[in-house]
Amino acid sequence: MGSRRSINMTVGINTLLGFVIGLDGERVRDAREHLRALSPNVRHLAPGAIVPLPAAAGAIKIYVLGPPLDSKLFQIQDSASQTYQMSATLGALTNSLAIQADGLSIKNDPLAPFDEGAGLFLSETLAGKDEGFPKDLAFLSRHYAGPLTAPKLPPDLTRSTDQSWRRIDSDWLSSGSDLALQLDSSTNNTSLVLAIEVVATGKVLIFAADAQIGNWESWTKVTFPNEGSTTPVTGADLLRRAVFYKVGHHGSRNATLSENGLELMVSPELTAFIPTDEAMAKKVGWSDIPAKKLLARLAEKTAGRVIKSDDKWIQQQSEDLGVKIGGSLQSITVQHGSPGPFEGAPYVEIRIG
Repeated sequence: MGSRRSINMTVGINTLLGFVIGLDGERVRDAREHLRALSPNVRHLAPGAIVPLPAAAGAIKIYVLGPPLDSKLFQIQDSASQTYQMSATLGALTNSLAIQADGLSIKNDPLAPFDEGAGLFLSETLAGKDEGFPKDLAFLSRHYAGPLTAPKLPPDLTRSTDQSWRRIDSDWLSSGSDLALQLDSSTNNTSLVLAIEVVATGKVLIFAADAQIGNWESWTKVTFPNEGSTTPVTGADLLRRAVFYKVGHHGSRNATLSENGLELMVSPELTAFIPTDEAMAKKVGWSDIPAKKLLARLAEKTAGRVIKSDDKWIQQQSEDLGVKIGGSLQSITVQHGSPGPFEGAPYVEIRIG
């Protein structure tokens, strides 16, 4: 039986990889193909395109900001160094997976802590399979094995308590959360990013999906035709007119660009919404999702109009909504009820104007 921490981590990683890779197939691909089947006319639009809409929808324009066309930008995932650096634990895990797949020797793993001849198989050691039960193995059994898994000790040795807490044989699994995040990040910069403009007012809503730094940086070079003017609409112009921002990737630190991103959103009416689950993030070891510094800056930029999907007033009935109406946030309607697709099901309606 695993520890509570390892069990929680396993659940979290399975949840993430179940979406990215799919436990029963490629879920993202399946979702895409399902959407494709809903319409006989499928359009593939590049950044700089304005989505063609029916005449009845003339009151809005939808601008395509991302994903970038330059594949090199997909690799720019971190705001600190402009690249996503693998941690040492993840590097060791990657090496071990390569050894398993290709039949390589442990000598090919530069991050291995011991030389090839200095290691012992843990399972065989704890099972006492080595002939003669050497003194060093007796020491290992006495100090690192629990009473249920350890071999019988020689008459002159005793074991009073379970010493398995000393062992680190499963600690390497903690790097699994790093690997899951890396797999997740590899798809994030391919996110579709849309800016929706209310034509009558010029106000803009930004939906950044899971875009990370490379995707954001590409918007500085995106331009759109501007009806009735020779001056094109730019990505920066859309950000300056933003009154609503759907915060990127659950509030991750590297999914909201600062200088050429959030800092360009200068409208005093700005409201931000973050689809996030802080409790689940902590289960897989992501202690900074949503990022605390990002939350603080969003609160400043929006005068406190920041809504998180895991806010208590959303999850359970409360008279205090935790956010004040104002700016572009015109109203909030909350219904707490029984889960389901029918009348009486819970929902939150946020009106932006």
